[in-house]
Amino acid sequence: MTPIPSNLAAERRAEQLGTDVTIFHPAVHPESPEIDVSHPSLILVFGWMDAPISPLRKYVQAYDTVYPTATVVVVKSHASFFLTGTKAREAALQPLYDVLMSRLYDVKKTPSGGLLIHVLSNGGAFQLMVLHDMLQRPALDTDPNSPLEFPIALIIDSAPGENEYTSMLASFTASMRNPVVRIAAKISLSLAYGIYAIITTMLGMRPVFQDLRAFLAQPGLLPGADKNTPRVYFYSEVDKMVSYKAIESHLAQVAALGFKVRVEKFSGSQHVSHSRKDGDRYWAAVKETWSEAAKGRARAHL
Repeated sequence: MTPIPSNLAAERRAEQLGTDVTIFHPAVHPESPEIDVSHPSLILVFGWMDAPISPLRKYVQAYDTVYPTATVVVVKSHASFFLTGTKAREAALQPLYDVLMSRLYDVKKTPSGGLLIHVLSNGGAFQLMVLHDMLQRPALDTDPNSPLEFPIALIIDSAPGENEYTSMLASFTASMRNPVVRIAAKISLSLAYGIYAIITTMLGMRPVFQDLRAFLAQPGLLPGADKNTPRVYFYSEVDKMVSYKAIESHLAQVAALGFKVRVEKFSGSQHVSHSRKDGDRYWAAVKETWSEAAKGRARAHL
């Protein structure tokens, strides 16, 4: 674990755990009497595709104010996800898996606090889906009948989409300013996607967005989560990356399944920009969602 520079706060220490995983340690010692047990002890921030670390750090900075004693782990995602195999995806998230196993899912320890999951866009949701699959592995030295109890809450910002082709184009070309370069890239990507679609169809594979939407519509996103795990969704009608209709169809599905869901529909804010549009509203919803989780502690079974 190699320390990396951090301009978030003088006291907070950041460590790079892997290519895509950075952990930001709180300034307050975990056993300090200043710890508020009603706050989450661990926050996972799953970034949108190809998000630089700088804007992701702003979410950590916000959590410095909201939950200053929490450990925050930032997970990056990349557009190459669509072209990467399962082993490579899981290898990138192995450090995160290790943190979760040592902090929350070790039955030899009593977990303190709880887990707040903050998903940003489809890229973040894809990484959460990979983590879920990893946590289905049989854990060493654990008793499947031994419960671990801690609260869990889920924040989903600007997701899920439903069309992998349009999402792929948007993800790969979002940063391209030159219109000629963007058009050329879209042509190349369209050809590549056509080949990818033919291969996956021949292999009987489901579209990745279909898998993502099915994943987010299940209660056990991580061990300990269920239908009563509080969720809040942030989105807007003007989002050019993810259609609000795709999100609202998902919301209708999870509501019909009886999930505990809060909806924050913003006006005029673009993709993953809702916290900048109205930070007070955004972070108030985050805090209230966590408070709901803290009131009814979830039970995790490994």
